[in-house]
Amino acid sequence: MGTPSTPVTIYPRRDNPSTRLGPGKSAVVLQLDNYAGLPVVPYAPSACQIEYADGTRDVTFAPSITLCDATAASFTLTLPSSAGYIGRSIRFIKMDATAFTISFAVMTGDTLWVNAGFASLSKQYECIEFLAVNDSSNAFGWIALLNKVAA
Repeated sequence: MGTPSTPVTIYPRRDNPSTRLGPGKSAVVLQLDNYAGLPVVPYAPSACQIEYADGTRDVTFAPSITLCDATAASFTLTLPSSAGYIGRSIRFIKMDATAFTISFAVMTGDTLWVNAGFASLSKQYECIEFLAVNDSSNAFGWIALLNKVAA
């Protein structure tokens, strides 16, 4: 083995498609203590925030796990703009046993890609995970990775 190559920082940007990785391409991503330039990342890349939601609101952090309590009523959670979170995921878990549901929306300009059969979280301990992506047509959005119903 040779010596490691000089590390580079890759900022996936809509206006610079050469920074996208695809089949046959790879990059070494180093954990940095200080971030300079775009995007501004106000937390360590390995951090995962635990959040709590019991009503309609915007989700503001990725990666995160959001524990959802729909005991009082059904509500909608709006995912943040995916452009700032490419490659990061958000997981939602319905914690209560009521019939109220938790649905999801995205910011203007984003796309939400989910299985045609998925409408909302409706059963206790049901969960879904969304990953922020930029597809080949340069569309930004969130794709559902996991939809598991508790037995």
